[in-house]
Amino acid sequence: MYRVTKIIDHIDEHQFISKEEFDHVRHRFDKDSIDIQGHLLNIIRNGKQPNIHIILGSTSVVDKDYKNQLQEYYIFNITEERVNFSNSSSLINSLSVNDTSDFDLIVCMRGGGSGLEVFNNTNLATQVVALKTPFVTALVHKSDLTMVGRIADRGFATPTALE
Repeated sequence: MYRVTKIIDHIDEHQFISKEEFDHVRHRFDKDSIDIQGHLLNIIRNGKQPNIHIILGSTSVVDKDYKNQLQEYYIFNITEERVNFSNSSSLINSLSVNDTSDFDLIVCMRGGGSGLEVFNNTNLATQVVALKTPFVTALVHKSDLTMVGRIADRGFATPTALE
């Protein structure tokens, strides 16, 4: 049994976000939420393969990670696209072009490290919020929070966590 007799220090931690980021998060939550797993299961129950478009970085090697984790890989029709993640325009364009009825899900995937600024770009966030196709992220590491990760329909902590 322990008894507190003296408090030595108290740290009051806050995480502040910009008004722009708050507005994007608010707009995302104004949209109807989607159960990604239920969405994909309904497609499978109807005898179809879900069409999933995965956007990877130009030089990324995380595709091996998610393929090793995804046990029923053959159930899905997966296409991959390599995009320069240091250029937000490339990613915005890819999302715009692939936001069609051809895909049941769009996934943006990247491993950790530096150069995460693109995922905090407000123009990119605007595009993500406007997507009609369900959007999932499997970005960076669990401790790295990005605006795009916050406003995705579902976010996985890492590419290997994508299930």
